[in-house]
Amino acid sequence: MQDAKRRALLFLVVALLLSAIAGYMFLQKSMAVDAELGDFVPVYVAKENIDSRKPLSSEMFEQKAMPRQYVEGSIVTDLNSISLGQEQIASIGQLVSVVPLAKGEILTANVLKRETELRSGNHRMVMLFKSDRVGFDDNFNQRDLVDIIVTDKNMKTSIYMKNVEVVALGIDANKNVTGLGLEMTLEEAANFIGIQNTAASIRVLKAPNTGDGKIGEKEGAKKQIKQSDQKSTTNTQGNPMETDTPQQ
Repeated sequence: MQDAKRRALLFLVVALLLSAIAGYMFLQKSMAVDAELGDFVPVYVAKENIDSRKPLSSEMFEQKAMPRQYVEGSIVTDLNSISLGQEQIASIGQLVSVVPLAKGEILTANVLKRETELRSGNHRMVMLFKSDRVGFDDNFNQRDLVDIIVTDKNMKTSIYMKNVEVVALGIDANKNVTGLGLEMTLEEAANFIGIQNTAASIRVLKAPNTGDGKIGEKEGAKKQIKQSDQKSTTNTQGNPMETDTPQQ
């Protein structure tokens, strides 16, 4: 009887030792695997099926952890700072997916684009980026109105357009505005793209958001010169110190 108890106790001790050794080996293996995988970073997967062109929100996605070595550059790791290329940064609430997303699918930036807020189906958004030929004379936000001043290769400066609405912003990693998405008709967009390629310089001025005037009003340089010449002629014919009185 005593021998049986001794054998049972011996087997129990051996089993405990083997369990401890197995646990230690498993812990070491887990630590080695974690070291090989590296840090984990958050990624986002769709909670439900999402249709293409549907406005997105953070509530549509849930956060998962993924080893950093498996995270490709296009995978979204921050819903509030998504890089769209060309130094454009946007939050998820400003974007739509150009393809349907299935439930459980990882969110990637290459299927995302800005949700345009154009006022008409005939309008387009034209991006104008700051450069050595393009200058911004103020800090801009979405829905600001701007005036566009163009100097051609002959160094002749004129007002190209007035009260153009800003519908998107290009922002770099330091939160600086590097580009403006301007709303124009398709014909105005085609003309403006040509001007961007040929103008000596383009300056963008912030216009007052007073509601006066027509949004996107095109301003011809010849019209401005003609009005200026007519006013100058009128002033020289009358008393130069008097103010012109409009005719009723």
